[in-house]
Amino acid sequence: MTRLNYGQFLLSSQVNDTLTYFAHHSETYTHDVLNRYLRQDQITPAFVWDNVKSNLIPDENAYLLFDDTVLDISYSFNIQSVHRQWSGNAGQVINGIRLVTCVYANATLNRFGIIDYGIDTPDTDSKHKPDHVCDMLAHTLTHKRLAFRTVRMDSWYASAQKALLCAGTLSKLTENSNRRRALNDVSVATSVCNAIISVVPSWSGFGLAF
Repeated sequence: MTRLNYGQFLLSSQVNDTLTYFAHHSETYTHDVLNRYLRQDQITPAFVWDNVKSNLIPDENAYLLFDDTVLDISYSFNIQSVHRQWSGNAGQVINGIRLVTCVYANATLNRFGIIDYGIDTPDTDSKHKPDHVCDMLAHTLTHKRLAFRTVRMDSWYASAQKALLCAGTLSKLTENSNRRRALNDVSVATSVCNAIISVVPSWSGFGLAF
């Protein structure tokens, strides 16, 4: 079993991506083989970056896009990262894993790809969605050192927009009216602001759009 084989299965199976389904439709791999492979293999954010960085074409006007999705794990009750949470896609509360992604988009060439991700597991690392965004933004600036002009995300992530503006660090701030959401958690708002402000160089001149 290889990553290529498993990746081809995920790409070709758009509806059911369970091990049971894979094993049932495979003449080569049993459920035990697949389960053992997934227990041993780990696709970390560092692995993702190592495999995509050679294909990226940096652009000073590029976008850095942050978003999250809930992976439906309705029939599993023993996976540590699974929680009961709201899924916008399902339109209801489901058992799922929240995945936060960072995508680099070269608008000039109309090319984009994922460069980082985080899994929301607050019970184990006390990190929530905004924390993952801050970590990925900091890593993009300090380690990946990719050029970009604008960061786009849902307004939920930056719950203290006025503080960001007052900091004088960001050159542009817009908000989509259909994504507005009032937050009362001042501690989360403050941590988001401080983390973003601390990693954004004054010379970067990029904008933050919600």
